Amino acid sequence: MMWVGKDKFGVYKGFKTLFIATREVTYKQINKYIEEFRLHQVYFGVLNSDINFEVIDRCIKELKNITITVEVDISKLDKVPTSFFAKNLQFMITNNNKNYSLLRDIDKTKIQVKLQNVIGDDFVLVNDYLSFNKNEEQRKQTYGYKGDLILDE
Repeated sequence: MMWVGKDKFGVYKGFKTLFIATREVTYKQINKYIEEFRLHQVYFGVLNSDINFEVIDRCIKELKNITITVEVDISKLDKVPTSFFAKNLQFMITNNNKNYSLLRDIDKTKIQVKLQNVIGDDFVLVNDYLSFNKNEEQRKQTYGYKGDLILDE
């Protein structure tokens, strides 16, 4: 599954993007869509899908003016080749929990976020001011949002 639309989240919000929710994708397909739709970003791993790291590697090497983003759940980050961490690649790390919706009822100045590894090496990141952007748009179709163009189902 692939579609074209504007990114709705993060620092690349508004970028015209090719969203890829399949491992079965080729560099040739991606390059064709970039040229056809004048895209600014290629976004792998949408909808918690399998990721084709070989194709990502080629995109990083050959697409110099395109942002390459990988969305990966924190529980699967160990499946990403560690060599990718140093490459020109953007990461959208997800962590899904039904209780996150309760945060909207708390004053954001009273919330801190702590990410930690309690097993093995000590590793803690703390955000002392919650500055998340809330996405007000709801999905209007199975894939993407209203106005997105489905390319391959």
